[in-house]
Amino acid sequence: MTPRTRPMTSHVVGSLLAVCLGLFAALPMKAASLQLVPNWGATGVPTNLSMYIYVPDRVVTNPPILVLLHYWGGGASGIFAEAQNAGIVAAADQYGFIMVVPQNPDCWDVNSTATLTHDGGGHTQGIAQMVKYAVNTYHANSNRVYATGTSCGAMMTEALLAVYPDVFKAGAAFSGQVVGGAWTPITHTAQEWGNIARACYPGYAGPRPRVQIWHGTADGIINYSNQVEAIMQWGNVLGLSINPTRTTTLTIGNVTNQWTHQVWQDACGNTILDAWSEQNGPHGTDANLNAQYVIPFLGLNVVGPVDPVSCGGLANGTYKLIARHSGKALDASGNATTNGTQIIQWTYGGGNNQRWTVTSLGGGLYKIIGVQSGKSIDISNWGTANGTKVQLWDYLAGTNQKFFFNATSGGYYEISPSHATGSCLDVSGASTADGALVQLWQYLSGNNQQWSPQAP
Repeated sequence: MTPRTRPMTSHVVGSLLAVCLGLFAALPMKAASLQLVPNWGATGVPTNLSMYIYVPDRVVTNPPILVLLHYWGGGASGIFAEAQNAGIVAAADQYGFIMVVPQNPDCWDVNSTATLTHDGGGHTQGIAQMVKYAVNTYHANSNRVYATGTSCGAMMTEALLAVYPDVFKAGAAFSGQVVGGAWTPITHTAQEWGNIARACYPGYAGPRPRVQIWHGTADGIINYSNQVEAIMQWGNVLGLSINPTRTTTLTIGNVTNQWTHQVWQDACGNTILDAWSEQNGPHGTDANLNAQYVIPFLGLNVVGPVDPVSCGGLANGTYKLIARHSGKALDASGNATTNGTQIIQWTYGGGNNQRWTVTSLGGGLYKIIGVQSGKSIDISNWGTANGTKVQLWDYLAGTNQKFFFNATSGGYYEISPSHATGSCLDVSGASTADGALVQLWQYLSGNNQQWSPQAP
């Protein structure tokens, strides 16, 4: 007799369904991971470059970018694993910044003319193009880009800081090479080393990145002399004294070797050159990529639109300048680039006529240069009367082309010319319309006289 089977009841079906749903619910959600970027817009650069990216599950608005550079043979996965062990990836998860991880099959090219020339077609330009891709694709912050790496990646970190000081705000290099140097000892004067770094971007007169360098004194691969020469080079580039602000001896974690820590600070007390030497330390220091020291130096533990390390006033960078009352951008009318072009407000559309490079001149003063035109914001004929035209003009270092950024509240500033400090850039009639004129006017604390520098 064939045994009879009981039909599956709705109660049994429901129970099985509940078990299955419970199993699915127990599966973890897909976490962020290192991903290959197949098409990142490489143009005129070596074809052996690849781009990887790490985007945390929770990314802050307008996130900073950290470029992570691998050692010889490590590749993107190797350096990413090292960054995981050292706490860098956890910091990206915590603070919401993006990591760009370039890759090439060998050691990075850090010595050819192509790579040591701004937009020269070498590895440095390829990495700069990866940064641009990340800025455009993930709405990342072009005013907050940093680099770090070990060994060959440290060599590239220092090269990037010299070749693209307009892109990188700071870098941390572990067992690297002085820019223009070699693995074996090469000596120059501080001035000569500084000239080598400056020659990577001839004519550049803007701010220079902060530099953190680490090296073991017993390094048997990249000679420790590179640390000594790099201190000379970056000290010269940054205009620092030969003598550090302070020198201390300490231990890090459970490592028995002692470290000599030399710090150079700017006039505001910010550390801008930070040198760590591990006594009897090997190639691959015992503090490689240590997030406890790297993340605060780079400023990546601070969330915000501008690099947190500046010497008073506004940090140097390229901005859109947004009027408080209207939410519209400072704009060179009609995309014109000629002297006398009227400055207006207009809905921000991302045009280079709405992007301005703000650079400190010292003494609290800044110049404001149009990205599209290369010309300065200028108060016509040094006028001081209410209603004086605000225009584009060739930068001639006039007092009518130098401005104070006086903080008001909520990240807004009064922008006041040095020749007429009681007046400021003002949107005529407090208009909110596209095309409203920007003029000079007595500062009355109006919202139409306050501007927010924001990453474009």
